[in-house]
Amino acid sequence: MKTSQLFLCVMLISFVATTMTAHSLALAETANWSEVATFTGVGSSETHNTTYFTIDHPEWQIRWMLSPDPNHSAYAGFFVFVYPQGETNSYVGTIYSIGGSPTNGTAPIHNLTGSFYMSVRAGILGILNYTLIVEQDLNSVPEFPPSTILPLALTTALLVTITLAYARYKQQSKRV
Repeated sequence: MKTSQLFLCVMLISFVATTMTAHSLALAETANWSEVATFTGVGSSETHNTTYFTIDHPEWQIRWMLSPDPNHSAYAGFFVFVYPQGETNSYVGTIYSIGGSPTNGTAPIHNLTGSFYMSVRAGILGILNYTLIVEQDLNSVPEFPPSTILPLALTTALLVTITLAYARYKQQSKRV
């Protein structure tokens, strides 16, 4: 009886682990990027906030490029903070370039949907202009994180073990 209980628990845990792995693999698809918004600007001594943009798919990115002033590139400072709508302290993504390098890149953001905006600081001395392009991956779907299924699987395994142990106890107490 003890061997069958152990076997049942191992099979249950193996099933859950396999299901979680297969689920993760099923989400791996080629990205299908779609432009959501584009923002452009010039160097300024002021911080500028973009308008809100809405992200419907959990995988998205910000492609960015800037043109440093060749005469003042050592002083170029470009900083972007991505915030959820209504938030001013907890940012979800950042972009920065100091001294005019790098001049472009991609900032990926994972597992977030909703309305967002960017706070942009492009130093008046050193930055001629910049472009920010927000894109979302239309093939991405919200993940079912293992952190939500693992406690359920462990609780189920524990309950099965307790039930089998209790049944064994009851069976042994009848013999005595």
